[in-house]
Amino acid sequence: LYRKQGGNWVPQADNYNGVLPAEPDMSGYVIGSNGLRYAPQGGLRISATDMAKINIMLLNNGNFNGTSLLEEATALLMKTVQWTFNGTNGNNYYNLFNSWGLGLQRTTNTADADIVCPGVPMWGHAGEAYGLVSDSYFSDDDETGIVFITNGCGVGYTTPANSAYYEVEAEVFNAVCTQLPFLEVTPPVGIVPDAAQNNNSTKLTVQHLPNGWQVSNLSAQPVLAVLLDLNGKTAGSFTLAHGSTQIMNNKELPEGIYLLNLKAAEQITCVKLVKF
Repeated sequence: LYRKQGGNWVPQADNYNGVLPAEPDMSGYVIGSNGLRYAPQGGLRISATDMAKINIMLLNNGNFNGTSLLEEATALLMKTVQWTFNGTNGNNYYNLFNSWGLGLQRTTNTADADIVCPGVPMWGHAGEAYGLVSDSYFSDDDETGIVFITNGCGVGYTTPANSAYYEVEAEVFNAVCTQLPFLEVTPPVGIVPDAAQNNNSTKLTVQHLPNGWQVSNLSAQPVLAVLLDLNGKTAGSFTLAHGSTQIMNNKELPEGIYLLNLKAAEQITCVKLVKF
């Protein structure tokens, strides 16, 4: 984790130079007694992909990949509003935190304040420590989410006029949220194994399988399918004839999010796929 000081990136934490640090002595620690023992708020070390899995688990009320990690009642209670800022009942941290469940912030879409995606209430949390700037939010209603992590912010910690988030966060939100309405979200493998994503206009279906995705073309015309990773690199492509089905094997693909562009005549459908 870095901060930029005098034009140079200066490590703030975890600067081990490739050497695994010694395990801390936790013999006298009592669980729950002092969160600062693990950094500001627990010091969670996690990748964006694994953070997304936590979002999916909470979105599915405690269930991930067919395994119950939290009781449904617990997850629902976490996503029940416990506090809403009314101007006098606490500190909303410069208009950023206006509503909370249990451990989860709820965005209220207040103008010039806590907007992640306009018009879409979300649950989650913003993170900042030692140069880290991060966000993890999801929408129960739209079954979409955003995870953003950077280990240093070179542009400083300024907020734009229309947001309580830092400029770098607001720019990421804007870039992602302008795309979300065009994405159809299919469930991760294992949550609903037989779920299909249907598009009535082109009569296409995309179904998750244990080692791939099955694409079926029920339209009266051929369909060009192109699979892209989030860097825009083509991970696979094929043409699907009318009435045919093809399975895209994803066994060799890295875990992550992929976009499947399906072009039939002049219409393009974009489907978001998740490989775990």
